Amino acid sequence: MINYLKHMAIFTKVADTGSFSKAAKSLGIAPSRVSETISKLEDYLGVTLLYRTTRHVALTSEGRRFYSHTSLIVSNAEYGLNELRNSKSQPAGSLKISIPAYLSSSTLTRAVGTFVNLHSDVHISISFTDHDVNPIMADFDMCIRSGSFEFQDFTVRKLGEFKRMIVVGTKYFSNHKEPEHPKDLNDWDWINYRHRKRTLKLRSITGKKTTLTINEQSRLRVDNIDALFSFTKMNLGVAVIPENFGLQGVKDGELVHILSDWNLPPVQYYAVWPEKSQRESLISTFVSFLTESLKVDSN
Repeated sequence: MINYLKHMAIFTKVADTGSFSKAAKSLGIAPSRVSETISKLEDYLGVTLLYRTTRHVALTSEGRRFYSHTSLIVSNAEYGLNELRNSKSQPAGSLKISIPAYLSSSTLTRAVGTFVNLHSDVHISISFTDHDVNPIMADFDMCIRSGSFEFQDFTVRKLGEFKRMIVVGTKYFSNHKEPEHPKDLNDWDWINYRHRKRTLKLRSITGKKTTLTINEQSRLRVDNIDALFSFTKMNLGVAVIPENFGLQGVKDGELVHILSDWNLPPVQYYAVWPEKSQRESLISTFVSFLTESLKVDSN
């Protein structure tokens, strides 16, 4: 059995990533070697572990049973290795993470930069995207996510929250009567953000509550906050954007903050990573640093 431990580790990585090529990239070996290793393991066991297609692989029933055992073996071995490797005082290692693009100029990313600056043995690769990302399927060690989501077998820790504001381009605003109530925006053009619900909940400074449903047939719909910000400055309609974007637009004289007496609930964002990650120690240290840094910045 000991001669097949490496085969079991490679099989587990293929099952985790759902792809020979992704597993090979993660392990730093050739895809042909991964395929050959799995074939040898299947020959040894006398069963088919994986269904193969041109685009991805999937576990057979025997593969699922085998994975329930190999995943425990691999994760326990990784825990042991990382516990000793990361027991030194300074964190070290590499992390591949995903962060929403709209947080690219935020206190969060500044905290990430500070962490890297403080620890010369840490290397972080960041993908900025507003699309929802599953850490395992996208081969990330950790993701920053906002809003609501459901992941099983993941560790989730709240990092912070950001405020939002309703804005419109200065020229568009000058051609309309200033709204006094959210319902006054029903006939205005909207620029929709694909990753946000159409129904907005608002609360006035006097405690009144209301909801506003954005017209689904808006003239523009985007999946990126930078694009939303740019189109709003082009006077194409109303938009809900993160406060850091909105305040900058107002400062530059390109945007107007409307309905300033009404507040939207802040959006919370979280660190999400697989349970029993091989980089658990480094991720925990990193997330704890982010949490403390953001707590200080919010005071």
